[in-house]
Amino acid sequence: MPLTEQVMTALMAALAAVPGTQLVERNRTSMVPEGMTPALVAFDGDLDGQTDRPTAVARGRDPHFQMTLEPTVWGYVEAPDALVGTRRNELFAATIRAIWTDAGLLRLLAQNGGGIALRDAAFPPPATAPDTAAAAFVVRLGLSFDFDPSNP
Repeated sequence: MPLTEQVMTALMAALAAVPGTQLVERNRTSMVPEGMTPALVAFDGDLDGQTDRPTAVARGRDPHFQMTLEPTVWGYVEAPDALVGTRRNELFAATIRAIWTDAGLLRLLAQNGGGIALRDAAFPPPATAPDTAAAAFVVRLGLSFDFDPSNP
């Protein structure tokens, strides 16, 4: 299995451990069904990296280089107006805790010379939902690792 896929699989396992979530999915393209919150949806995101391939080849080295997978995680909650911000913040905190403490994800990244970074987080204003308010957060992660083009 490609390393990028291993990293995403480990991230999804970490998200699945967030207590109380009703739905945890990857690359979901349809709306989260009513009543299925709290929910977490991860999108694969971009890959960023630079190589010194010409220099590496000229020096007789394998052209390994650092890559960063930049998935985004969306969190969704529904609650009465007075509680929707609190519920969103609780889900955000639980999500960050789950990612940064997941032994499988941390081990995979460490074994491949990488780590985790929080690129940014956004908290759009709540919106109305059928009987409650809905709120979301978006977290963009940086999951880095040593990339081996001969064994991606």
